[in-house]
Amino acid sequence: MLSGFIGSSEPFGIDDFMFIVVIMAYTAFGTLIFGIPVSLLSDWVSNKLSSYRFIIAVFIHLSLAVATYFVIEDLSVVAVGAAVFFFTAEEWQNRKLRKFQTKSFISNTLFVIVLFAGVWGFYQLDLEQKTDMQYLIPKGYEGVIVVKYNQEEEPPLVKEKGKKVIQVSKEELEYTSVEDRIEYGVAKTSSDEPKGMINDEFYYVTSDGERTRIDDSCIYRSQSGSIHFDGKEGQSYEVHHVTNTNCGDQFSITGNPLYSDQEYEVIEHLFSDFYKY
Repeated sequence: MLSGFIGSSEPFGIDDFMFIVVIMAYTAFGTLIFGIPVSLLSDWVSNKLSSYRFIIAVFIHLSLAVATYFVIEDLSVVAVGAAVFFFTAEEWQNRKLRKFQTKSFISNTLFVIVLFAGVWGFYQLDLEQKTDMQYLIPKGYEGVIVVKYNQEEEPPLVKEKGKKVIQVSKEELEYTSVEDRIEYGVAKTSSDEPKGMINDEFYYVTSDGERTRIDDSCIYRSQSGSIHFDGKEGQSYEVHHVTNTNCGDQFSITGNPLYSDQEYEVIEHLFSDFYKY
Protein backbone atom coordinates (compact mmCIF):
# COMPACT_ATOMS: atom_id res chain seq x y z
CA MET A 1 0.00 0.00 0.00
CA LEU A 2 2.76 2.43 0.97
CA SER A 3 4.81 1.64 -2.15
CA GLY A 4 1.76 2.28 -4.30
CA PHE A 5 1.17 5.57 -2.54
CA ILE A 6 4.79 6.73 -3.02
CA GLY A 7 5.06 5.58 -6.61
CA SER A 8 1.69 6.90 -7.75
CA SER A 9 1.65 9.60 -10.43
CA GLU A 10 -1.96 10.55 -9.69
CA PRO A 11 -2.79 13.91 -8.02
CA PHE A 12 -2.94 14.00 -4.24
CA GLY A 13 -6.52 13.26 -3.25
CA ILE A 14 -8.81 12.55 -0.31
CA ASP A 15 -7.76 8.87 -0.21
CA ASP A 16 -4.10 9.88 0.11
CA PHE A 17 -4.97 12.36 2.86
CA MET A 18 -6.94 9.72 4.77
CA PHE A 19 -4.03 7.29 4.39
CA ILE A 20 -1.68 9.83 6.03
CA VAL A 21 -4.23 10.48 8.79
CA VAL A 22 -4.47 6.74 9.52
CA ILE A 23 -0.66 6.43 9.67
CA MET A 24 -0.47 9.40 12.06
CA ALA A 25 -3.22 7.91 14.24
CA TYR A 26 -1.41 4.57 14.47
CA THR A 27 1.84 6.38 15.29
CA ALA A 28 0.23 8.44 18.05
CA PHE A 29 -1.53 5.38 19.47
CA GLY A 30 1.69 3.36 19.49
CA THR A 31 3.59 6.19 21.14
CA LEU A 32 1.02 6.63 23.91
CA ILE A 33 0.44 2.97 24.81
CA PHE A 34 3.91 1.61 24.05
CA GLY A 35 6.67 4.15 23.46
CA ILE A 36 6.18 6.39 26.50
CA PRO A 37 5.47 3.55 29.00
CA VAL A 38 8.59 1.68 27.81
CA SER A 39 10.72 4.79 28.26
CA LEU A 40 9.35 5.34 31.78
CA LEU A 41 9.95 1.68 32.67
CA SER A 42 13.49 1.90 31.32
CA ASP A 43 14.24 5.02 33.39
CA TRP A 44 12.81 3.49 36.56
CA VAL A 45 14.65 0.16 36.29
CA SER A 46 17.96 1.56 35.07
CA ASN A 47 18.03 4.18 37.84
CA LYS A 48 17.57 1.42 40.42
CA LEU A 49 20.58 -0.39 38.95
CA SER A 50 22.79 2.53 37.99
CA SER A 51 25.92 0.42 37.45
CA TYR A 52 24.31 -1.27 34.47
CA ARG A 53 22.02 1.57 33.47
CA PHE A 54 23.01 1.74 29.79
CA ILE A 55 22.87 -2.01 29.16
CA ILE A 56 19.53 -2.37 30.94
CA ALA A 57 18.04 0.58 29.04
CA VAL A 58 19.12 -0.87 25.69
CA PHE A 59 17.78 -4.31 26.62
CA ILE A 60 14.37 -3.02 27.74
CA HIS A 61 13.84 -0.82 24.69
CA LEU A 62 14.89 -3.39 22.09
CA SER A 63 13.50 -6.55 23.69
CA LEU A 64 10.02 -5.07 24.11
CA ALA A 65 10.16 -3.67 20.57
CA VAL A 66 11.12 -7.07 19.14
CA ALA A 67 8.31 -8.67 21.17
CA THR A 68 5.79 -6.71 19.10
CA TYR A 69 6.55 -9.12 16.23
CA PHE A 70 4.05 -11.56 17.77
CA VAL A 71 1.31 -8.93 17.40
CA ILE A 72 2.13 -6.89 14.30
CA GLU A 73 4.55 -9.32 12.60
CA ASP A 74 6.49 -7.65 9.77
CA LEU A 75 5.54 -4.16 10.96
CA SER A 76 7.61 -4.81 14.11
CA VAL A 77 10.54 -3.24 12.26
CA VAL A 78 8.74 0.08 12.79
CA ALA A 79 8.58 -0.60 16.55
CA VAL A 80 12.29 -1.43 16.64
CA GLY A 81 13.09 1.79 14.78
CA ALA A 82 10.92 3.76 17.20
CA ALA A 83 12.63 2.10 20.17
CA VAL A 84 16.07 3.06 18.85
CA PHE A 85 14.84 6.63 18.33
CA PHE A 86 13.36 6.90 21.85
CA PHE A 87 16.51 5.46 23.42
CA THR A 88 18.85 7.73 21.45
CA ALA A 89 16.74 10.80 22.24
CA GLU A 90 16.76 10.00 25.96
CA GLU A 91 20.51 9.45 26.06
CA TRP A 92 21.15 12.70 24.20
CA GLN A 93 18.75 14.63 26.44
CA ASN A 94 20.43 13.37 29.62
CA ARG A 95 24.04 13.45 28.39
CA LYS A 96 24.99 16.44 30.59
CA LEU A 97 23.52 14.86 33.73
CA ARG A 98 25.85 11.87 33.64
CA LYS A 99 29.60 11.81 34.18
CA PHE A 100 31.83 10.24 31.55
CA GLN A 101 33.54 7.05 32.76
CA THR A 102 36.11 5.34 30.53
CA LYS A 103 35.46 1.84 31.88
CA SER A 104 31.71 2.21 31.49
CA PHE A 105 32.12 3.64 28.00
CA ILE A 106 34.25 0.69 26.85
CA SER A 107 31.89 -1.94 28.29
CA ASN A 108 28.84 -0.22 26.81
CA THR A 109 30.52 0.04 23.40
CA LEU A 110 31.41 -3.66 23.44
CA PHE A 111 27.85 -4.51 24.44
CA VAL A 112 26.40 -2.52 21.54
CA ILE A 113 28.83 -4.16 19.08
CA VAL A 114 27.90 -7.65 20.28
CA LEU A 115 24.20 -6.77 20.19
CA PHE A 116 24.30 -5.48 16.64
CA ALA A 117 26.40 -8.46 15.55
CA GLY A 118 23.70 -10.75 16.92
CA VAL A 119 20.91 -8.80 15.23
CA TRP A 120 22.82 -8.80 11.95
CA GLY A 121 23.35 -12.55 12.17
CA PHE A 122 19.65 -13.11 12.84
CA TYR A 123 18.79 -10.86 9.89
CA GLN A 124 21.10 -12.83 7.60
CA LEU A 125 19.45 -16.09 8.67
CA ASP A 126 16.06 -14.57 7.91
CA LEU A 127 17.26 -13.60 4.42
CA GLU A 128 18.24 -17.20 3.75
CA GLN A 129 14.65 -18.34 4.28
CA LYS A 130 12.78 -18.66 0.98
CA THR A 131 9.16 -19.26 0.05
CA ASP A 132 9.92 -22.05 -2.48
CA MET A 133 6.36 -22.44 -3.81
CA GLN A 134 5.17 -24.03 -7.04
CA TYR A 135 1.76 -22.97 -8.36
CA LEU A 136 -0.03 -25.35 -10.75
CA ILE A 137 -2.67 -23.47 -12.76
CA PRO A 138 -5.18 -24.93 -15.27
CA LYS A 139 -3.80 -24.39 -18.77
CA GLY A 140 -4.93 -21.19 -20.46
CA TYR A 141 -6.50 -19.64 -17.36
CA GLU A 142 -6.24 -15.85 -17.05
CA GLY A 143 -7.44 -13.86 -14.07
CA VAL A 144 -7.31 -13.72 -10.28
CA ILE A 145 -5.81 -16.46 -8.12
CA VAL A 146 -6.49 -16.53 -4.37
CA VAL A 147 -4.68 -18.89 -2.00
CA LYS A 148 -6.28 -19.39 1.43
CA TYR A 149 -4.03 -20.59 4.23
CA ASN A 150 -4.83 -21.86 7.75
CA GLN A 151 -7.91 -23.79 6.56
CA GLU A 152 -8.24 -26.58 9.14
CA GLU A 153 -10.44 -28.79 6.96
CA GLU A 154 -8.02 -28.69 4.01
CA PRO A 155 -4.88 -30.83 3.47
CA PRO A 156 -1.38 -29.44 4.06
CA LEU A 157 0.87 -28.57 1.16
CA VAL A 158 3.06 -31.37 -0.17
CA LYS A 159 6.61 -31.01 -1.42
CA GLU A 160 7.95 -31.93 -4.83
CA LYS A 161 11.68 -31.54 -5.45
CA GLY A 162 12.06 -29.12 -2.55
CA LYS A 163 9.08 -26.92 -3.40
CA LYS A 164 5.62 -26.83 -1.84
CA VAL A 165 2.95 -27.42 -4.46
CA ILE A 166 -0.25 -25.36 -4.68
CA GLN A 167 -2.97 -26.87 -6.87
CA VAL A 168 -5.16 -24.11 -8.29
CA SER A 169 -8.70 -24.92 -9.45
CA LYS A 170 -11.15 -22.75 -11.40
CA GLU A 171 -14.45 -21.62 -9.92
CA GLU A 172 -17.14 -19.08 -10.79
CA LEU A 173 -18.80 -16.33 -8.80
CA GLU A 174 -22.03 -14.47 -9.59
CA TYR A 175 -21.53 -10.99 -8.24
CA THR A 176 -24.14 -8.53 -9.57
CA SER A 177 -27.90 -8.27 -9.84
CA VAL A 178 -27.63 -8.85 -13.60
CA GLU A 179 -25.81 -12.13 -12.98
CA ASP A 180 -22.34 -11.11 -14.11
CA ARG A 181 -19.93 -13.94 -13.44
CA ILE A 182 -16.27 -14.00 -12.44
CA GLU A 183 -14.09 -16.95 -13.21
CA TYR A 184 -11.32 -17.13 -10.62
CA GLY A 185 -8.61 -19.49 -9.45
CA VAL A 186 -8.50 -20.69 -5.86
CA ALA A 187 -6.42 -22.99 -3.67
CA LYS A 188 -6.98 -23.87 -0.01
CA THR A 189 -4.61 -25.46 2.48
CA SER A 190 -4.19 -25.97 6.22
CA SER A 191 -0.54 -24.91 5.94
CA ASP A 192 0.69 -21.50 7.07
CA GLU A 193 1.55 -18.80 4.56
CA PRO A 194 5.26 -19.12 3.68
CA LYS A 195 7.71 -16.44 4.76
CA GLY A 196 11.04 -15.35 3.34
CA MET A 197 12.51 -14.25 0.03
CA ILE A 198 10.19 -15.01 -2.87
CA ASN A 199 11.42 -17.99 -4.85
CA ASP A 200 8.23 -19.19 -6.53
CA GLU A 201 7.42 -20.86 -9.84
CA PHE A 202 4.15 -20.79 -11.79
CA TYR A 203 3.10 -23.48 -14.26
CA TYR A 204 0.20 -24.11 -16.61
CA VAL A 205 -0.95 -27.72 -16.28
CA THR A 206 -2.96 -29.74 -18.80
CA SER A 207 -5.52 -32.41 -17.89
CA ASP A 208 -2.77 -34.96 -18.63
CA GLY A 209 -0.46 -33.36 -16.07
CA GLU A 210 1.90 -31.74 -18.58
CA ARG A 211 3.48 -28.60 -17.13
CA THR A 212 4.60 -25.44 -18.92
CA ARG A 213 6.53 -22.79 -16.99
CA ILE A 214 4.86 -19.36 -16.91
CA ASP A 215 7.22 -16.43 -17.36
CA ASP A 216 7.48 -13.97 -14.47
CA SER A 217 6.29 -11.17 -16.78
CA CYS A 218 2.90 -12.95 -16.89
CA ILE A 219 2.49 -12.88 -13.09
CA TYR A 220 1.49 -9.98 -10.84
CA ARG A 221 1.75 -10.40 -7.07
CA SER A 222 -1.20 -8.33 -5.96
CA GLN A 223 -1.50 -8.61 -2.18
CA SER A 224 -1.25 -10.81 0.86
CA GLY A 225 -2.74 -10.41 4.30
CA SER A 226 -4.79 -11.94 7.05
CA ILE A 227 -8.33 -11.56 8.34
CA HIS A 228 -9.20 -11.45 12.04
CA PHE A 229 -12.77 -11.04 13.23
CA ASP A 230 -14.83 -11.52 16.40
CA GLY A 231 -12.13 -13.37 18.30
CA LYS A 232 -11.68 -16.01 15.61
CA GLU A 233 -8.25 -17.31 14.66
CA GLY A 234 -6.77 -15.34 11.78
CA GLN A 235 -6.74 -16.68 8.25
CA SER A 236 -4.01 -15.68 5.80
CA TYR A 237 -4.37 -15.29 2.07
CA GLU A 238 -2.47 -14.13 -0.99
CA VAL A 239 -3.63 -12.90 -4.39
CA HIS A 240 -1.98 -13.13 -7.80
CA HIS A 241 -2.94 -12.13 -11.33
CA VAL A 242 -1.96 -14.38 -14.24
CA THR A 243 -2.18 -13.82 -17.99
CA ASN A 244 -0.95 -15.46 -21.18
CA THR A 245 -2.00 -12.71 -23.59
CA ASN A 246 -0.81 -9.52 -21.87
CA CYS A 247 2.61 -10.43 -20.45
CA GLY A 248 5.21 -7.73 -19.89
CA ASP A 249 6.81 -5.40 -17.37
CA GLN A 250 3.64 -3.33 -17.06
CA PHE A 251 1.55 -6.35 -16.12
CA SER A 252 4.09 -7.74 -13.65
CA ILE A 253 4.28 -4.34 -11.90
CA THR A 254 0.65 -3.16 -11.87
CA GLY A 255 -1.43 -6.18 -12.89
CA ASN A 256 -4.75 -5.84 -14.70
CA PRO A 257 -7.23 -3.16 -13.46
CA LEU A 258 -10.16 -5.46 -14.22
CA TYR A 259 -8.61 -8.26 -12.18
CA SER A 260 -7.96 -5.79 -9.34
CA ASP A 261 -11.67 -4.96 -9.22
CA GLN A 262 -12.62 -8.62 -9.34
CA GLU A 263 -10.23 -9.75 -6.62
CA TYR A 264 -12.08 -7.82 -3.91
CA GLU A 265 -15.35 -9.48 -4.91
CA VAL A 266 -13.64 -12.87 -4.82
CA ILE A 267 -12.01 -12.28 -1.41
CA GLU A 268 -15.31 -11.11 0.09
CA HIS A 269 -16.99 -14.23 -1.28
CA LEU A 270 -14.29 -16.67 -0.12
CA PHE A 271 -14.26 -15.27 3.41
CA SER A 272 -18.03 -14.74 3.73
CA ASP A 273 -18.41 -17.56 6.29
CA PHE A 274 -15.60 -16.08 8.37
CA TYR A 275 -17.63 -12.94 8.97
CA LYS A 276 -20.77 -14.69 10.19
CA TYR A 277 -21.51 -14.39 13.89
